[in-house]
Amino acid sequence: MRKIIFVDTNIFLRFYDSNNREYKKMLKTLLSLKEFIFTPYQIKYEIDRNKVEIFKNSFESYIKQATLFNNITLPEHLDNSTETLISNWNTDRKEIIKLVKDSNKKLVDLFEKKLQNIAKSEDEVSKTIAKIFNSPKDYTNAEFLSAKIRKERGNPPGKTNDPLGDEIIWEQLLTIIGGYQELYIISNDYDYLISYENKSYLNPILFEDLKVKAHKLKVFSFQTLSDAVIYLSKNSPELIKDLPTEKELKTISKVEAELIETEYPKILEKTPDSRFDELQRLEYMKRHNLIRTDEYQSRLMKLGVFNNLPK
Repeated sequence: MRKIIFVDTNIFLRFYDSNNREYKKMLKTLLSLKEFIFTPYQIKYEIDRNKVEIFKNSFESYIKQATLFNNITLPEHLDNSTETLISNWNTDRKEIIKLVKDSNKKLVDLFEKKLQNIAKSEDEVSKTIAKIFNSPKDYTNAEFLSAKIRKERGNPPGKTNDPLGDEIIWEQLLTIIGGYQELYIISNDYDYLISYENKSYLNPILFEDLKVKAHKLKVFSFQTLSDAVIYLSKNSPELIKDLPTEKELKTISKVEAELIETEYPKILEKTPDSRFDELQRLEYMKRHNLIRTDEYQSRLMKLGVFNNLPK
């Protein structure tokens, strides 16, 4: 059976903000599946367009946490005349603070270097993704027209006020899907999948689209990369040539599940510490397709922010 794997942009972008060591090993797994992965130009464009910002925001949060270590001086006059306990602690603390400041400076230098590497696509993640997308497919005029009609009708995928993107990708997939018997979709975008009880189901409209083109097509939907890889390793082991260990996969699966659980819907309900925190949260959710466009706009307006709204 001919198989094709659709890995959504948000799954690729996860490699630029995940700090989990095991998760990075999934890059090799994806590379081993290269011949089966659907590679439209649009996904490559979206990765390149967003990867620097994703990494920047992620790393800035690490820098922010690192600088929370404050200099504290205890009142030395509380030492007894025969003691220097507090004085010694203050001295030790100053040495630690100096080490922390030096470390933070190195962290900033490291951040700038890595940011530059990603901007030039010279980092390992970008290099690996480039190998996967070494022969990307561009859309045809007919596919572009169909994508516009899809958007005007309000049919998924895609957000109402966003530019054509997901719509083009989907139309490209529909063009070629007739030649396949199995489709694996990996995405945490609610436009594509509906999730319930740790299982994912393709949006009914998208499912009907596929059935029109390939009525015997088997569709498998996954919200996380690890779930998809675990399924493939059990049911199509011949496809997986570079698989993390079972222990590593369990760790990755746990990390991905926690990210989804905390990002949405909990991230929507969390009370922000400040107006700035709420704005940062909204921007993050918008980039990762964790919030509807109308909800994003509504929350921006409540914050009194109007320059971020679509023109």
